[in-house]
Amino acid sequence: MAPSLLEQALDYAWFAERWGWPPSVVDEQPAWVMERLPTLADAFDTVHAARQERAQQAADRAAQQRG
Repeated sequence: MAPSLLEQALDYAWFAERWGWPPSVVDEQPAWVMERLPTLADAFDTVHAARQERAQQAADRAAQQRG
């Protein structure tokens, strides 16, 4: 079954927000890219959040050591 108009609009909005892509760029992407980008974005977010958490912990430790 084809995606509904709302689902298509949400996809365009997600790609615009996430990657800064206008609809014309979204339409040009092969299906395999469109299928994998959400998974890639989730993995990137997970890694980015872990790095931020480690950086905050290091900053907290450094602040505690300074007094």
